Amino acid sequence: MDLGTQTCLCLQDINDNLPIFNQSSYNFTVKEEDPGVLVGVVKAWDADQTEANNRISFSLSGSGANNFMIRGLVLGAGWAEGYLWLPPDVSLDFETQSVFNLTVSAENPDPQGGDTIVYVLVNVEDVNDNPPTLDGASLRDIRVAENGSQHGQVAVVVASDVDTKAQLEIQLVNILCTKAGVNVGSLCWGWFSVAANGSVYINQSKAIDYEACDLVTLVVRACDLTTDAGFQAYSNNGSLFITIEDVNDNIPYFLPEDKTFGKQQPCSHTIPLLHEVTLGQPPQTIHGLQEGL
Repeated sequence: MDLGTQTCLCLQDINDNLPIFNQSSYNFTVKEEDPGVLVGVVKAWDADQTEANNRISFSLSGSGANNFMIRGLVLGAGWAEGYLWLPPDVSLDFETQSVFNLTVSAENPDPQGGDTIVYVLVNVEDVNDNPPTLDGASLRDIRVAENGSQHGQVAVVVASDVDTKAQLEIQLVNILCTKAGVNVGSLCWGWFSVAANGSVYINQSKAIDYEACDLVTLVVRACDLTTDAGFQAYSNNGSLFITIEDVNDNIPYFLPEDKTFGKQQPCSHTIPLLHEVTLGQPPQTIHGLQEGL
């Protein structure tokens, strides 16, 4: 009886399949000023049937790739994930670079294995983290005449903020009133006002008095109402100098003092004292004392 011959064929797996990503591209978003966070996850699969041939590792390249790191995790059955992180000491800045174009490679450790790439777009989300700044040109010195000579808007304070979601307002911090360099207290506090949009108005035109105060200093700042918690919301203070101009609005007057002007002349006339009378002759005058002699 011929039992025949049994032949066993053993197929050996070779690394002939490239890893395949589960998406054609990836798009992630990460907030600025947030170090050490997970940016996103990529996923790939290798059809080779042995662990030696379907093990996948990930690498990262592209402009700005040094700001990121990627860590692989083997899931089994040819699947693996790549976790894209920011290092603990790296935080992105939207104002410096808002988009990163990265390339992630999935490759087999076997030298004969190939690799597959996928493009990853990382968008940096703007955080309201920058303080506003005052425009120095808008703080140029201005001149206002006294005693009701001018009315309405006299200046506009301008501020800016590099953050995209900034909502700014101008705030009046202090008012300084001086005359000839000497502080005269709160005398000028009601003369001018500053609106939230930066407009500077004359408030009390007729009250403005050069003789009482010749320089008004408005100390202002800009505030970003939408600044995120933990960040500076205010600009540095700025000063708007308003010089008060003199108007010829006062009449002259005499000082309340008794004064005698001119030169007193001495008296030099003769005072008649007696008349001498002789019968048959006209009366004759006898001269007396002469004043001033």
